[in-house]
Amino acid sequence: MRKISYLLSLLSLVMFLLALTNCKEIKGFSKKPNPTEEGNLPTIRPSRMSISSPEGGYKEIVVSGDSATLQLIADSLGIQNIKRCSCDDDIMLWNIPDTLNIENAIGTVRRNSHSGVKGDVNIEIVLPSRSKEVQLIKQDEIRATINPNNGESVIVIIDTGLEIQTLIDEGNFKLLQTDKYNNAICGDSITSINGSYGWNFINKNTDLSDFTQHGTLVTKNILKNVPNSDKEQFQILPLKVFNNHGKGNYWEIVCAFSYINKIIEMEEAVGNKIDIAIVNASFGATLAETSFNFSEDFLVLKDYIDLLNEKSIVVASAGNERRNNDTLPHFPSSYNSSLSFNTASMQPSNNIVSVAGYEKDNYGSLLLATTEIATVGSNYGIKSVDLAAPWSYILESKIQTQGIVDAVKFQVEGTSYGAGYLSAKLLKFGLEHPNLRGHSLLHSFLYESNIVKRPNNGLPVIDFKYIE
Repeated sequence: MRKISYLLSLLSLVMFLLALTNCKEIKGFSKKPNPTEEGNLPTIRPSRMSISSPEGGYKEIVVSGDSATLQLIADSLGIQNIKRCSCDDDIMLWNIPDTLNIENAIGTVRRNSHSGVKGDVNIEIVLPSRSKEVQLIKQDEIRATINPNNGESVIVIIDTGLEIQTLIDEGNFKLLQTDKYNNAICGDSITSINGSYGWNFINKNTDLSDFTQHGTLVTKNILKNVPNSDKEQFQILPLKVFNNHGKGNYWEIVCAFSYINKIIEMEEAVGNKIDIAIVNASFGATLAETSFNFSEDFLVLKDYIDLLNEKSIVVASAGNERRNNDTLPHFPSSYNSSLSFNTASMQPSNNIVSVAGYEKDNYGSLLLATTEIATVGSNYGIKSVDLAAPWSYILESKIQTQGIVDAVKFQVEGTSYGAGYLSAKLLKFGLEHPNLRGHSLLHSFLYESNIVKRPNNGLPVIDFKYIE
């Protein structure tokens, strides 16, 4: 019976493909103009992040657990080169000496899992340098205000930093003041006169300079897609985990998620509430190396994501490599995949949503989840991608193009910006449903809201969802 059902589904898929190739419009979809029809706009192409393979193999592991227990294990292995997260002593980075095999070191940590410790290989994620054809210009005017936590919703943006002086075109917005968190959690003794916002995990300070402008552009797209009337109801918390050359690593990302959880714990300890509704993670790369097993090698971060299960939605880009995430997991968006986490003791993280991209005038580009149909560079996956957002967006700012400064429109492309767009939609949805958070809010958004669309083609082949 299963074989017959599979054949019927396959036949339906073929019939739909034929219908798609013979029709200009699919019932249930409204065609929209391609943004590029507005003119030949300066364009920031999608960033194809990659995992860097160090010469001589991987030499670092990320460990979490009680710091005293971790130190005992490190001493027993002869590991002396140890770093600690700037805001959490219970997360360490061990540099493995040449005399010790990294697999044996990780194995030793995992054999002590009964003590609550875990260990993963540390990977480096590289954001490639983009052309400087579009360069945002800092302006004297700042429309951001820095406010302490007052119960408003918070959106965390984990990225390359934030240049608030380039965001005046997006109206007034709020930043979460973090002096008290940085002082208490990170040991930062410096308090800014106007208040600090966010944390730089690379340099262990509050300098959020964004040389690549990736995080700034993602934030700009979020603000553009939130109504001005709602911008007074939430605060932005930027966390920098990529350096000025666009390089980041697993350890810094784990440290950032720990910081989020510690902020929540700190407020709850004194009877306060902080509503970190959304965590935007517009980064990642495909785990193409056969040496990685996603369901075993990256569990430290999964623990911190799962701790946010009832509090926050993690919005993750699916990637821009035109690869099938069902076949090759994508970090970190595939934490949602039942293909990687399908045992009684290890289930998918159900508060993370993986966002692919589609062309506005070609909804079939991801509907069939095949490389033959895809006309944009987005990753895809029937079981590991939750929905698709538009691939390209028109932004406006004072920019520098080929040495000329002007206020013009420009275009950005890729799932990083699609994730930001979805974050904006989820943020507004969360403001309208204050009693829902985390996985409950995400489930309601995906399956009960009228924001998420499905094709009305009568062929239940794939549970494809998209937002306009």
